[in-house]
Amino acid sequence: MFDSATITILIAIFGGVYAGVFRYIVYEMAGLKKVMEKNKEMQAEMKKINKKYIDAAKARRDNELRGYEEKMNKMAVDMMKSQLMPMLVTIPLLFVSSFIATELRVLFSDYSIALPFSLPVPQASVENFINWRDTFGPVGWFWIMFMVFSFASQVKLDSFIPKKKQESV
Repeated sequence: MFDSATITILIAIFGGVYAGVFRYIVYEMAGLKKVMEKNKEMQAEMKKINKKYIDAAKARRDNELRGYEEKMNKMAVDMMKSQLMPMLVTIPLLFVSSFIATELRVLFSDYSIALPFSLPVPQASVENFINWRDTFGPVGWFWIMFMVFSFASQVKLDSFIPKKKQESV
């Protein structure tokens, strides 16, 4: 049907498109971006409370300790709850990825690509947890491209976000 170079490019395009769609759905539509920003703020607040907690513990002020513990526990629970929505959106996307993998196996069953280097591939077996491979089929190549494009989009988007200057203390 297609030659090997064309299949390589097609699968790379599928991986790139899926990485973009995945990132958009999880980060923008499901709100993971806002959750991450909110969690950073809450972590900074927890750090302040933790300092006060340590000071109160040194001074043996038990009433304050209980109040700080309640605040920190409530904030930890809120942080965990806020991550549920993006996780619930991610689960159906995993079913989509299994559908893509099945279709790639059917469409390009004879395809394989040999890389000039080996990559670690986690295995389910305890004896051989990491398996180093340099040859991949259509599904392996799809996931490699997915990870490359996901990493590239993360780096690209982070470079556009202005970094806050750290205040000197």
